[in-house]
Amino acid sequence: MNPLYFLEHQFLPSIVYPGPEGPQISPFLLGNAFGSFCVSVLNNLKEAGEGEGSTYTETDFTAEGVEIRNEHTGAPQCYVLRMHFPFHEGWDMDTLCSRAYLVHGLKGEDPRYYTVEYDAAAMDYRLCSRDGEGTHTNYGAIDNDENAELTKILKLEKARMGSGHEH
Repeated sequence: MNPLYFLEHQFLPSIVYPGPEGPQISPFLLGNAFGSFCVSVLNNLKEAGEGEGSTYTETDFTAEGVEIRNEHTGAPQCYVLRMHFPFHEGWDMDTLCSRAYLVHGLKGEDPRYYTVEYDAAAMDYRLCSRDGEGTHTNYGAIDNDENAELTKILKLEKARMGSGHEH
């Protein structure tokens, strides 16, 4: 298995959703240490004989926090951690992510993990999500544009939370 696929599609979703004992990692901590955290996971895979020869550095993985405010009151509504992965368009990147988004409440609660996955056969991108049980949902094609991605994710979140529910 491609180590980046494991990181993007299995490892990160498994740690962002709360387990029986509660959250495994705070979204805020993940954002602050994203580059070193990803490199550490990939190095551990390589040591276990699971990784391929690719070597990544902390600067290959970046994350930025985005505060989403209520459109009517201006009060903070939720946060989004936008994560960037090493990526280029090509057959070798099929199903890999250019970005992932972690949407969560003001205290890190109720996370939702979204991915922007490359479809090499169609030469375009798909917006997908994984839930706490690992279920993969494909929302269809999306422009490779951070603003378009975030707009679509926030629409999905609004629908998921119910129109009157505050995040």
